[in-house]
Amino acid sequence: MVWTMAVLVASLAAQDQAEFDAASIKPNDSVRIGMFIDTGASGELTARNATLRDLIIFAFNVRSVQITGGPRWIDSEHYDVVARPPHDGDRSNERNRIRMRALLAERFQLVLHTETKAMPVYALVVAKNGPRLEVSKGDNAQRGIHGQRGSMTCTGVSMETLTKWGLAPRLATSCSIRPA
Repeated sequence: MVWTMAVLVASLAAQDQAEFDAASIKPNDSVRIGMFIDTGASGELTARNATLRDLIIFAFNVRSVQITGGPRWIDSEHYDVVARPPHDGDRSNERNRIRMRALLAERFQLVLHTETKAMPVYALVVAKNGPRLEVSKGDNAQRGIHGQRGSMTCTGVSMETLTKWGLAPRLATSCSIRPA
């Protein structure tokens, strides 16, 4: 399936106020580490120190590994965004994602297409001597998914969490960014 952001924006705008009332995107030249994107109770969206990749991840609700291509600066240029939704419009997080898509198309001339891409996959099989999984007992300070390239340790997590947050990001479909 191939689509451009401009077509999507046109159809969403007709549906239900797919744009923010006001939006500011400014370069963030600080050397600060860390980024956040937050939708407050008023529905106002605030992003601090976010890269274009971070904004795309928020807008399309995808993982970083699902984004390929794009300009060289997709991960190096940082921005601060403040955007106010319409007073009488839907202020939900999902509606703000849709509004962010329109904002990215307008301000960055962002054009995306989706594609299914063959990627390496791995079979999760039981070892010859049976599974070596242990039921988590009590509260563990090391609870969560911890890993580095080539290894992953899960402590006190469900199989759902293991597959959704541990394995799925490594086995994702890609979304390519192409010049307009």
